[in-house]
Amino acid sequence: MKTKFLAIIVFVIFLCSISSIVNAAAQNIDIANLESKNKLYVSYANNTAPGYEVSVSSDTKYTVSQSYSWVRDQTSRYNLVSYSIDEGKQIPIVRQARGNFTLDITMETLHAVVFVAVPQYPIDVSEFDVIFSPPSPTNDNWFDAYSEITVSAPNTKEIEKGKQRAQLTGWSIDGSDLRTIPRTESGMFTTPTIHMSSSHKLDFTYVTQYNLEIVSQYGTVTGGGWHDKESTATVSVKAPDEFLVRHIFSGWEGSKIKPNGQSATVLMDSPKIIVAAWTTDYGQLAVLGIIPAAVAGFVILRKRQRQTPSAIETQPEVSPTEARQDTSAYTEAKQQFDENYTKEIDEYILQKSIEKLDSMHSRGLLDETRYAQIKERLEKET
Repeated sequence: MKTKFLAIIVFVIFLCSISSIVNAAAQNIDIANLESKNKLYVSYANNTAPGYEVSVSSDTKYTVSQSYSWVRDQTSRYNLVSYSIDEGKQIPIVRQARGNFTLDITMETLHAVVFVAVPQYPIDVSEFDVIFSPPSPTNDNWFDAYSEITVSAPNTKEIEKGKQRAQLTGWSIDGSDLRTIPRTESGMFTTPTIHMSSSHKLDFTYVTQYNLEIVSQYGTVTGGGWHDKESTATVSVKAPDEFLVRHIFSGWEGSKIKPNGQSATVLMDSPKIIVAAWTTDYGQLAVLGIIPAAVAGFVILRKRQRQTPSAIETQPEVSPTEARQDTSAYTEAKQQFDENYTKEIDEYILQKSIEKLDSMHSRGLLDETRYAQIKERLEKET
C-alpha cells in the first residue's frame, strides 16, 4: 500500500515538471514574437482626430488608410492636406472631397506618421450653373476656413431656344433681404467677396420670360423680344415711307391681342408670334402714270402746231404791196411768239419732269440705268 502511494506521488511530481517546462517554452516564444514586431504611431496635427498605434511585424509593409474628409461638427468638416513621417518634411496630398488616402510603410523599425488637415465650410447655392472663384480646393462647394471667394451666375439661361428663358433678377445670402440685379441680356453676375468663416446659403432669383416675335412684311415694328411671364407687352408698327405703291396697315393677327390702331397689347402667357397685316394702294402709281402721258401729249401737240400753217385771217382790202408787207410782218411776229412760247413750255415741262425723276432716283425707286434712259428720252422729246 505504501509502495503504491509513493508511485502516485512520483507521477504527480513528473507531471508538474513537464508543465513547468512547457510554460517556460511558451513564455520564451512570446518574448521572441514581441522582439520581432515594431510599433507604428499615427497622430493628427492640432488634434483634428484621435491618434492610434499598431504593432507590425518587422520588415513587412503596412498600409495606412485615411479618409480625405471627416466630420468636424454639423456645419464643417476636416480635409486632409499633407502628412509627414518620423518628423520629416510635410508631403502634400492631392486634395479630394471623398474616398481614402493610402500610405504604404515598410516596418523595418518603429515609425510615426502625422496627418495635417484643415477645417472647411460649405456654400449651399440654389443655382447649379454657378462658378466659384477661386475654385474649391476639393472640387465641390466646400472651402478652407478663412478663405475668400466670389460666386458668379448667368444673367440668362435658355430653357427653350428662341422661345423661353430665365432672367436673373436678384440674389440673397443667409436669408438676408433680396438684392436686385440690373437686367442684362448676356454675361455673368458676380457677387461681392464672401468670407468663409462659417457656412453660407446663397440664393439666386430668376423670372421666366417668353419671346414675342413680330412678323411684318413692311414698315418698322417695335415691342418684340423677351417679356416676363404674365406681363403685358405693347407693340406698334410704322408704315413705310413710299411713293409709287403704298402699303397700308390693316390690323394685327395673333392670340390674346388687344389692338389700338397701329399699336396693340399682348398678354405674355406663352411664347407669341403676331403678324402685322397690310393692304396695297396703287393710287400714286396711277397718278404718276397720267403725268408722263399728259406731258408726252402736250409735246406731240406742240410739234403738230409747228408743222400746220396758220389760218389766214380776213383783212381789209389793201393794195398788193401793202398786203405783202403786212402779211409778212404779222407772220414773222406770230412765228417768233409761238417759238418763244413753245420753248418756255418745253423747258418748264422738262424741268418738272427731271425734278420728279431726280426725286424718285434719290429715294431708290429708279435704278441708274432706268433713270438715265427716261431722262434721255424726255430731253429728246422736247
